Amino acid sequence: MTTGFYPTGDLNPLQRAFNLFLMGLPSGDLENLVSFIRHSDEAERLNYQDEFMRQTTDVINAIAAEDPIPSSPESSAGSIEIKKKLRPLNSFMAYR
Repeated sequence: MTTGFYPTGDLNPLQRAFNLFLMGLPSGDLENLVSFIRHSDEAERLNYQDEFMRQTTDVINAIAAEDPIPSSPESSAGSIEIKKKLRPLNSFMAYR
């Protein structure tokens, strides 16, 4: 899928989807979003109660500044000790 404006071959699927989302916004909404980001200061950003909004703003700021996209936090699933024995995949498939 080629947009014709920006090379998307080096972007991961999430970045491509977000790029297409931004490109699909009406110009008025996009201008409002960009002006909000440019005029908001760090103190306002720290007051966000919703972690998702903070992360979204960080991604938009990185795209606007052409900085590397902040990575998502590491999953904590690896730190949980699994106490029961895991069955092999074949057993799971046979069960289904």
